[in-house]
Amino acid sequence: MTDTEVLQQHPLVQEFASAHDDPELYQIIEKTNPTLKMLVDVASEIMEDDQ
Repeated sequence: MTDTEVLQQHPLVQEFASAHDDPELYQIIEKTNPTLKMLVDVASEIMEDDQ
């Protein structure tokens, strides 16, 4: 199992990535917390990675 696959199974990565599914939530994060936005963006990239 690759590091990416392990991360894709982690509940926090899945939760952060799911913020992209809610445009209103993502917009709030984008306007108020740049660090959290970065985590959401990285988690989304991890979940989209084709291994």
